Amino acid sequence: MDKLIIPETPRTPMVNFDPDAGIFEIRGRSIPENPEKFYTPLVEWLDRYTVKQDCPVTVKVLLYYYNTASSKRVVELFRKLDEVHKKGTIMKIIWEYERGDDDARWDGETMAKIISVPFEFVEIEEY
Repeated sequence: MDKLIIPETPRTPMVNFDPDAGIFEIRGRSIPENPEKFYTPLVEWLDRYTVKQDCPVTVKVLLYYYNTASSKRVVELFRKLDEVHKKGTIMKIIWEYERGDDDARWDGETMAKIISVPFEFVEIEEY
């Protein structure tokens, strides 16, 4: 399966889903004019993702700013990841947030409650 790579823009995060390495990354700002248009290809890619039992997946998320519409799409993406996890893929989500950004930590904790994929919270110095 091919990687999914989307370069970062001033309004959208960088996406690098590498199935061979087992690393799925989303980093940056998420304030696209059309969040559905941006996030739908990610969900569709996960629909086609072939589960490799011998390759655990680490999902790294660092969204330093995102709007409500993006938040809803990220939840949809996490639900799709949860489906993959429930099919037997060993998976964890690393939710990174800036030291002192309690809102970002709280957002991650809220998302962690709606899916079964284990979350790890990592506080970083700055974005």
